[in-house]
Amino acid sequence: MKNIIVTDYNQSGENVIIFCDQLSQELIKKFLEIKNIPFTDVAEVKPDDLQYYLYEPVWFREKQEREVIRLVTENEADSLQEIEFSINSPDGFAIHWENFKVSKSDFFDGIKKVYDDWKNRYARQGYYSSNTGKIKLDELHNHCTFIQVYPDPDLLTLPIHKKNLSFL
Repeated sequence: MKNIIVTDYNQSGENVIIFCDQLSQELIKKFLEIKNIPFTDVAEVKPDDLQYYLYEPVWFREKQEREVIRLVTENEADSLQEIEFSINSPDGFAIHWENFKVSKSDFFDGIKKVYDDWKNRYARQGYYSSNTGKIKLDELHNHCTFIQVYPDPDLLTLPIHKKNLSFL
């Protein structure tokens, strides 16, 4: 779990610490900027240092984290017409020999469709057989990775690049 402090949240003089699993301080900062919520600074706090701060705690559940990731990704991809990507299986191999392309308007639905089509190939046996053992199909998305191909990640990296598919 990560502990991310937002100082002077909403110009209230209050500090807020967000407890989350997948978000980074950069994602939180971009999210607050998109939502036009004023703040002074955003930083990650080590668990041992929490005792030194006065703060209001905020726990982000998986659904809230997914909403942050989606909003920031959509904002970053706003200037793009098309996104090219691949999905890596739990064993680190691409799930298809060709990359996939989706339009900006169908971005998350397109990724989900590609993933679901691949996952459904294993529905009959009821699990995915990985090199590390069996993975239940309802947990498979936590073991697969989104790989951004276009736009070049060195030029514009979407927040979901090299992340597991829990944002679906």
